[in-house]
Amino acid sequence: MERPNKLILPPPDARGRLRERTKFHNRPHGSSKIKKVNIEVDFDEALTHLEQENELSAASINQTAFYLKNLERRYRHDSRVFELVVLKYMPLLHHSNPFYRAMLYRLLRLTTHSYKNLLHLLLLHIDIYLIRSLDASECDDERREALQLICTLLYIYQKSPLKQFLHSPGKESLLKESAFTLFPKSALKSITEIALDRLPRMLENLDETKKPDK
Repeated sequence: MERPNKLILPPPDARGRLRERTKFHNRPHGSSKIKKVNIEVDFDEALTHLEQENELSAASINQTAFYLKNLERRYRHDSRVFELVVLKYMPLLHHSNPFYRAMLYRLLRLTTHSYKNLLHLLLLHIDIYLIRSLDASECDDERREALQLICTLLYIYQKSPLKQFLHSPGKESLLKESAFTLFPKSALKSITEIALDRLPRMLENLDETKKPDK
C-alpha cells in the first residue's frame, strides 16, 4: 500500500475533476529531485479562515489543510488552532464519505501536540471512532490517516502527565473509575488484532523459500 503524497478531497464540480485527472505531474527537465518550496502562510489569515462559519465543502477543508501544513510550527502548536479545528470540523466524524473522515483525522493530527489536546479528544471518544475506522472501513485513506492519528496520540500519551497520574502507586481506584482506561490498550489491541488477521494472508503470498519456519 503506497502512501500518497497528499490527501486532497475531490473537487465538487465536473470541470474541477477534469482538471485534476488531466493535470501533468512530472519532474522539471534536467532535474533529478524536486526541491521543496517553503510557502509562507499568514497566521492571522489562517485564523480568519478557521473562524468563518461556512459550509464544510471540499474546497474549504482542503484550504484548511493547506494552511495547517504550511504554518510555522509555533503557530500550529497554538491552542486556538486546535480548538477551532475541533469546533468546526468534528462533525465530519459522522460524514458518510470516508474521504471526509480521513481528512478530519489529518487535520486533527496536524494540530494535536499536547496532552491537553489528547484529553479533549478522548473526552469526545475519538479513540472509539479511530478503532472503528481501522477495523471496519474499506477506504485505505481513512485507515491510513486513522493509524497515523493513533500513533500521534500514543506518542503524546507516553510522555504525558496522564500516564503518570493513572499508573502511579495507590491509584487503583482511579484506574477503575477513569474514562481513559480504554486508551491506549484498546487502540493497541485493535492494531494487534488487525495485524494478526492479515499476517496469514501476507505469508500465503510469500515465496515458499522466504516463509519463516513453522
